[in-house]
Amino acid sequence: ESNGAMPDGREFAGIAELRERLAANPAQLAYGVGSHLVTYATGTRPLGVDTVAIEQIAAQAKGDNYGFRSLLHAVIQSDLFRNK
Repeated sequence: ESNGAMPDGREFAGIAELRERLAANPAQLAYGVGSHLVTYATGTRPLGVDTVAIEQIAAQAKGDNYGFRSLLHAVIQSDLFRNK
């Protein structure tokens, strides 16, 4: 089953439509991936106070079209990673 719905309720039918939905807002996707990378890197889920740091991580990756390598590099350089 490759059908589903986004958290905002928009539905998609298949991987092609999911890709379109995700590509429509790359900043939001980068924030989500960055948040998961922070969870993996620190071993704890980000807290509400970590939102600004994750937004900064996504913003740093914007210059490289939100590439995964850029996101990962931004996470590693962040104070959130170094001090948590």
